Amino acid sequence: MLMENRSWIFIGVALRFGYALGLHLHSEDDSFSAVKKEVLARIWWGHYTLETLLAAATGRPSTGFNGTCSVPLPLPLSSAEIEEAIIESRFGERRTMITRLFARKTIASLSARSTDSPTRTLSDCAASNLEPANSGSYLKSVVQLGEITNAALNLYESSTSVMVLPWSGVQEHIVRLTEDLDFWAASLPDDLDFDKRGTVIGHKYEREKNTLEMLFHGTKILVTRPCLRRLDRCTMNQKARLSEFNESIALICVQSARSIAWLLPNRPDLDVVRLYEAGPWWCMVHAIMQSLAVLLLELTYEASYSSYNQQEILPSLKKLVRWLRVMQAKNAMAKRAYFIAMHLLRASASKIRMVSRQRR
Repeated sequence: MLMENRSWIFIGVALRFGYALGLHLHSEDDSFSAVKKEVLARIWWGHYTLETLLAAATGRPSTGFNGTCSVPLPLPLSSAEIEEAIIESRFGERRTMITRLFARKTIASLSARSTDSPTRTLSDCAASNLEPANSGSYLKSVVQLGEITNAALNLYESSTSVMVLPWSGVQEHIVRLTEDLDFWAASLPDDLDFDKRGTVIGHKYEREKNTLEMLFHGTKILVTRPCLRRLDRCTMNQKARLSEFNESIALICVQSARSIAWLLPNRPDLDVVRLYEAGPWWCMVHAIMQSLAVLLLELTYEASYSSYNQQEILPSLKKLVRWLRVMQAKNAMAKRAYFIAMHLLRASASKIRMVSRQRR
């Protein structure tokens, strides 16, 4: 926890220095070259992305989430291609007109979708798919996903307007954010599209794909988690109104948790190095615990009401616990997470055994 607090403080200071320097604003200074503008934009978005990841991991509100950013997203260029001649030949005057996939949203605007926002079509997805896979398009994809993650975090903030909405309003936000996530995934450049895994010769972008997929499912869990609830504590009228929607969204939540478990190598005792080489090592423990919590909730709270096959959940749950057990040897955070996971498992053991017997 101490390390998380330090990281949160340092990235917060870095973002505020960025604000003070105006890195979040589109530069109209003609003395700045296109290369300098691109580098400064990447510095800003790199810090913004790191802060977003920490906000999701710690549950704290994001400092960078507001409608004040006007700096363009990174260009789809590799670091080696950031040269004046290349930028001018490929983008020219369009440098300042690079279209954002999602508009910057203030917290207040989350209560309603703007009626004048551009319609997103399959042609928009196709245009993004044509972008080459490189450091620029990867950073751009992470930034765009981070905006959805920030919007999802507001579902849990009691101080935001989302929490004063009726449940029907919260449902609308969940549906909208789910649609945004699916559109984001469909708009990934082909070589970063994790749904097309295996099509890149030599797996050149394996880590990038794994990272994007894990962050995607982590955000989807944040979006859908409010629907993973105990229907036995609702009245009959509430059940009839909530059951169908809740079950369909809760199923998405559980599927995302299982997908994260599926992304982990199958041999924890032999594949530790591969785990860190082929995935986001910096947030692996968080991803495992996030998924483990969802699967435990599904096995206990929703056991009598979910249409999900409980026996399909147990292998994923065991895999996540095995990884924590192996990682704890050299990872203090994993050691603490394993202790918490085992405590939760022991507390839920009787319920899980009961569920297993009922399903036989």
